[in-house]
Amino acid sequence: MIRIAFIKSGDGVEEFQKLDTIWKNTSIQHYMNEIYNIGKNHETMIITHGHRYARLKKDNFLVYTVPTDGRRKNKLIKFGCLILILPLLFKFKPMLVVSLGSGYDFAPSYFYCIISNIKFIPAIRGEFRFMSKYFSAIRPSFYHWIDKFITLRILKDKRTDIILARSRHIKSELIKIGVNNSKIVVDYPKYLDIFFKLRKVEPVVEQKVFTILFVGRFEIGKGVYELIETAKEVLEREKNLQFILIGDGPKFGPIKQKVQEYGINKWVHLLGYKDNSLIYSYLKNSDILFLPSHHEGLGKVHIEGILAETPMVLTNIGSFTDFIEDGKTGLFVEPGDINGFVEAILKLYKNPKLREEIKENLKKLKKVNLKNLNLTLIDKKWLKELLILKLNNGLVKTHGLVRIQL
Repeated sequence: MIRIAFIKSGDGVEEFQKLDTIWKNTSIQHYMNEIYNIGKNHETMIITHGHRYARLKKDNFLVYTVPTDGRRKNKLIKFGCLILILPLLFKFKPMLVVSLGSGYDFAPSYFYCIISNIKFIPAIRGEFRFMSKYFSAIRPSFYHWIDKFITLRILKDKRTDIILARSRHIKSELIKIGVNNSKIVVDYPKYLDIFFKLRKVEPVVEQKVFTILFVGRFEIGKGVYELIETAKEVLEREKNLQFILIGDGPKFGPIKQKVQEYGINKWVHLLGYKDNSLIYSYLKNSDILFLPSHHEGLGKVHIEGILAETPMVLTNIGSFTDFIEDGKTGLFVEPGDINGFVEAILKLYKNPKLREEIKENLKKLKKVNLKNLNLTLIDKKWLKELLILKLNNGLVKTHGLVRIQL
């Protein structure tokens, strides 16, 4: 009998196969890696919603990828496709379901839990779109109403007595919409020692030039158009610096075209996707980490910026405000404020003393706050024990946080 089922987006079969290859020595625990470590000693099912149908059976894991046509923009069609998850759940009858996502992503597995009268654990990895000013501006209000209705119904249900949140910001947002504080557990990412190993990167990065670094997915929500407009205006005023852009995504092509159009390709270098094990090295070779995002759940890169002690210019949104203090450990700018981004970058560029002060403050932040949160040393053993004890009804709650009775 299947004991635990994990539901998430992506191609689970492909990801599971990567565990023994390119992800074997990864510097950060990928979600699939975390799932593997939690479920390897139990009959475990993984269902992912991607763009194809695939199945894999290995050891005690049964992995499915079901086609949900996620590329479609019509959310009602995508929601209809998510129903394909239900037959698999009813066939294999897991005793506990953990679902990664938000809103309508949770609905099919939550419905199964209602019918089967079992507990449901949502793992929230990003900001809820119905609470985001950015998404409210680009999505119809009807979509947000549906998403909000489904989300609140699920999160406030008695069957949902544990909620895994990726950051303190997400936890605070959940509390604002009426979710019980005692349900929420903050689940930060785990960084292994391999992350802190300095590695060889491109010569253009290692040369003695003042470097502004961007790391992230090339999509509108990450502020990539503001990024390139900022680079253009900064370079109109200062030429003795460069921008290094790391990542891929749907807007990579258009941004590359903009760089050519503006004639700034000599100073703006698009390096594409890079493995996470290299990011620390890029950060240590950079003078500023620039994150002009419109929305973030955790914003993993800014955590990595703290760990590398790299001064940051970033937007005052989401989990960025969990640790960063304006003027002390970074410089905040309002989302979309290109002039603000330009002035903040040039302020750090022209003021080496300020950069050193921020570096020193980041070092203190890393030693005090992040050490207390175990961000660099967090052991997923607690999460594994939490889920297994949940199966055996051994959960104990104290002081609004979940603790394990060992």
